[in-house]
Amino acid sequence: MLSLALLLLTHSTIQPQGSEVRWKYDQVQIFLHRAASLAFVENTVPSLEAAVKQGADGVEIDVRRTKDGALVLYHDDWLLRYGGPSSTLEELTLADTQNLNLSLRFGNRAKGQRPPLFADVLRFAKANGLLLFLDIKTKGIYPEVMRLVDLMGCRPLVQMTGGQVPSGNFSVPMPWIRVWNYDKGGEEDPDRMRAALANAPAQPYRIMAEDARLLSHLLGRRPQVRPFSPFRSTMARALRDRANIMTTMTPPPSWFRSRFERDAESHPDMTLRQKSLWSLGSMGDALSVPTILRIALTPYDAKVAATHEYAESYVKFAACAALARIPGPESRAAIRKVMVSKGEMDRGAMALTLAVLGSKADAALLAEMADSRKENIGMAASSVITSVGWMGSASIPIYIAGLEWEDTAKWAVFGLANLGSVAIEPLVRTATDVHETAKRRRGAVLAILWMQGPEAERTRRRLAVYAGLPNELRSLIAAWLPVPR
Repeated sequence: MLSLALLLLTHSTIQPQGSEVRWKYDQVQIFLHRAASLAFVENTVPSLEAAVKQGADGVEIDVRRTKDGALVLYHDDWLLRYGGPSSTLEELTLADTQNLNLSLRFGNRAKGQRPPLFADVLRFAKANGLLLFLDIKTKGIYPEVMRLVDLMGCRPLVQMTGGQVPSGNFSVPMPWIRVWNYDKGGEEDPDRMRAALANAPAQPYRIMAEDARLLSHLLGRRPQVRPFSPFRSTMARALRDRANIMTTMTPPPSWFRSRFERDAESHPDMTLRQKSLWSLGSMGDALSVPTILRIALTPYDAKVAATHEYAESYVKFAACAALARIPGPESRAAIRKVMVSKGEMDRGAMALTLAVLGSKADAALLAEMADSRKENIGMAASSVITSVGWMGSASIPIYIAGLEWEDTAKWAVFGLANLGSVAIEPLVRTATDVHETAKRRRGAVLAILWMQGPEAERTRRRLAVYAGLPNELRSLIAAWLPVPR
């Protein structure tokens, strides 16, 4: 068996035989988590098409069923991450899903992206030979999902199933790369990706990532010559086949405030409590802030919550979402109280919902949260970094704060790169500031390297000869790989 070093060298030197055009020569399977989620919104058509164009072998995708029986791609157990309403996707009709705002992280360049039909995804995967890792999210739909897979002749593409699956679910055996976890990032940094590949086993293996551009380059792949069949959507026909019934709550009259407050605080039905909090947020009435704040700060016990399928956590998130949606000084003072709380989940829930449902005026609060990584922010730190692209230039300090942490750095790098020229000068200041941390300076340089356009190219040339930049960073710029950006 060839060593990995020799294998990598061989990839870049072997030429196609005769008229055959091959785009890869390795035996690695690159799976992209929720498709190409660093380049486009996860689980959407552009991210699926990008996975093929980046040179990925397969995608991990999340399947759910709507209230009216449609199978679509969507990850989260709840909808607040994409602006509401305070419910789950399973409570929406197919038509409702097409009104979700999935563009929050990427801003204007992601407008119009909606959850696609699973049947259309299977058709696309079959046309492009794209392997599938199916994460089944809605309980009880595994048989239905696999019937559709078989009906469309896609069973050979399915390598793994997970999530809400029976004990007899299957996985095509193949080892995963050692000492690598995409959650900690690295797809933005050539040195980190080389280090990861150095731990690869000397046999066919899989690697899960969230962007394949750098991996494809290091493996010597040529995705630009890979056959590509574009995504074809049947969503319009599917919508015509279903009643277009909107279930999203509209802002209610203010005289319902006391009723909603009472239900939000004490109703035994946790789902109704969430909906009542969403209604209070829709009203935007500052008089509700004290009640909502009490609910947001209610002590949370994960062990107790586990016995109720974590319904209490959704209520806490719904309360924080309501505070984020109510404008004015009263709600912002309440938000600060939650953000300094040491109660479990309090800070994380508030930071995440503020990133999704707040305004550009809240950017300073979010940057403070991402910068200090206060106790109990937990997974919400990465969720904040992946949710603030809609703020445009106001998101820059938040992203720069996120460069400091291993689990948020790659999202911050690509988020800054996506902002383009407006982020260049703040990034140059960060990269050349001797008082900044080494992680932020390197992250700032990487963001500039991933940018497109003549201004970014001029900046790269300027930094390459800047005497105040550490030698390590100037070497990184000089040796930057010609990765498609």
